[in-house]
Amino acid sequence: MVKWSMFIFKVKKNNQVLLYNTYNHAIVLFEEEEYIRINKFLSQGKYGDKYLQETLDNVEQLVEQEFLVDPDLNEKEKFMTDLKQQYKDDPRMCIQILPTTACNFKCPYCYQEGICRDKALDENTVDLIHEFIDNYIERNDTIKKIHLVLHGGEPTLNWKVVSKIFEVVKTICEKYGLEYDTQIITNGYLLDKEKIDLLAENNLRNAQITIDGIYDVHEARRISKSGIKTFETILSNIHEILKTNTTGKINIRINYDKDNVDTVEETIKFLAKEFHDERVKVTLGYITKTLNELDSNEYINKYGITLKELINYYPKFHKVLRENGFEPEEMFAFDGLCVSKLRHNMIIDPTGKIYKCPSGVGTEEFVEGDIREMKTKIRDYTSWKLYDYCFKEKCPFIPVCHTSCRFISKAKFGDMNIIDCKRSILTKINDIILADQFIE
Repeated sequence: MVKWSMFIFKVKKNNQVLLYNTYNHAIVLFEEEEYIRINKFLSQGKYGDKYLQETLDNVEQLVEQEFLVDPDLNEKEKFMTDLKQQYKDDPRMCIQILPTTACNFKCPYCYQEGICRDKALDENTVDLIHEFIDNYIERNDTIKKIHLVLHGGEPTLNWKVVSKIFEVVKTICEKYGLEYDTQIITNGYLLDKEKIDLLAENNLRNAQITIDGIYDVHEARRISKSGIKTFETILSNIHEILKTNTTGKINIRINYDKDNVDTVEETIKFLAKEFHDERVKVTLGYITKTLNELDSNEYINKYGITLKELINYYPKFHKVLRENGFEPEEMFAFDGLCVSKLRHNMIIDPTGKIYKCPSGVGTEEFVEGDIREMKTKIRDYTSWKLYDYCFKEKCPFIPVCHTSCRFISKAKFGDMNIIDCKRSILTKINDIILADQFIE
């Protein structure tokens, strides 16, 4: 016979049962009576002739989609073996380069508050980055593709080095026969046509631009240091990206807290009318604390959304996104396999220091090494042993959570190797949004 997989999240509503496989994202929906019959068949090996063939067909479907697995299968062992092999063979190299730590905005919730803001990447350091990456790829022959991320600070403030960064990446890719694409994370204000054209020429895959509300709401949160208004210029620059032939996506991110939460639905509807293009995606940013006692943490203490409040807000926003033509992820998750957990991921700041986690940039305890040290050993953020706890708890969210965020664990507990478990929150939110999407 067979057994139910441990990677199943079940939702019951209106006499229907939805099963979501968190391992392969398959979905099945049954009438509750049929679900009961399937369980009875599995436990007794047979059922009344009237429903036997239907039940057998459903069991066969459930086996094909791995909702039902071999009773002798050790799912933990298989999952961990597959995950470690995937990690070992990962062909992607994610290189995040900060042209500068400076920023022309002063957002009150910024996670980079407190870091040194006067560092700018120069051409000599770009040459060192070239040498370091070349050496790294030579020692890691599984790499087949480079994903370059321009980050900051605000990367457009030191654009003069970006052309040289692209030259370095193209030279390395030609040498080793690799592909590459580009992402930029920017506030969007200085992203003019010249910069957009350069990004498009270098395989722009994604531009993440934050808009926290429309007009005055945006201006009050995404505050320009010079005091000028930026909202309409950012909208214009997004339209300029859409005029290019790039197939890259534009991820408009709405960071929300109690200061703007009542305007999020209005912002989503505005963006849907403003941008009629399938390349535009809207995502929601749940703001969390950073390290140390900084003004941004005081702001979050005052305006931050609690996890309990998130249960009320997020399902409503998810529905509004769907109703307005955007396609949010079917299942809600906090962290998952973020870039810091990729094998070949590195973040290089303007001085040449190497980090693994974007949120740790500028903080000494998160420094992994330096590009001047060719054989720098970069820490593994996957923390394999932490999975033992999750499997012991038989958590169905393991494939979408992956032991939670290392940075948040450090900020919350002072220790990266403690799991910030959010199973109850994931259960409550996904119970609502999956039912809303798939159960009538």
